[in-house]
Amino acid sequence: HKSRHCPLYFNAMCKVTTENAKAPAAMPSENDAPPLTSAQQKLRKGTIYGALSVALLTLSFSLTMPHMQGRRDELGCDSMCLGSMTSARSTLSLMGSAVIGRWSDSTSMQAHGGARKICLLVGSLATLLGLVIAANTNSLEGMWLSLIPGALFQQNFNVLKALFSDYHDEVAVAHESSTKQASSDRAASVGLLGMAVGLSFMMGPLAGATILATFEQATWAAIIATVLSLILVLRLPQSKPMKNDKTDEQSPSKKSLWSMLNVP
Repeated sequence: HKSRHCPLYFNAMCKVTTENAKAPAAMPSENDAPPLTSAQQKLRKGTIYGALSVALLTLSFSLTMPHMQGRRDELGCDSMCLGSMTSARSTLSLMGSAVIGRWSDSTSMQAHGGARKICLLVGSLATLLGLVIAANTNSLEGMWLSLIPGALFQQNFNVLKALFSDYHDEVAVAHESSTKQASSDRAASVGLLGMAVGLSFMMGPLAGATILATFEQATWAAIIATVLSLILVLRLPQSKPMKNDKTDEQSPSKKSLWSMLNVP
């Protein structure tokens, strides 16, 4: 109708039509996306950010590797000292993998971003703390203290594998994909994670030996890489771990401190 005026009995209908014509089209948000599309976007974003995060975290460790021998000689760390530090690092890593693995499977921290993401933040902060201690101390005791936080709490590679599995579970539930296809996709994500770690181990020592002249420079460069890794961890999408149908039939009174090691 070309007339600007509407009949009296069509006033309400014309008003609604005019307002709808003037109103801009609403842009679809990420939350309004279909479940499959949302799960796939979360998987893609989480895989990229997670791989880059663990790559930077590995880079922070490998940058200091060329200067560690000179640092140990400077502080008087002999072969016995080196062997003890290696054994202590392995023991702490073994203990930390059991504790962090148990905590990351918890479903009681979904309101705070999820247990897996919290464990990743703890691992990045522990690495950062160890590097800060190493950069600000010039003693053998400081070297011992600097290895404790990262060796105990930095289990980000294993936690990221579990996080990627959660992402794939969401995609599989939304898509109802076959087990064979889901297994193939999971292997690709874990392969990307391993490739990121391998490239960091290749580039880190070379950059530390050619670009960074001293241990102090390598340590501060490692701190920057760890901070970037921490930022990427904060950007990771929250996962929704699948509920386990198995319940713990053991009564609370019979549980001991060692029950935290019973990873389901």
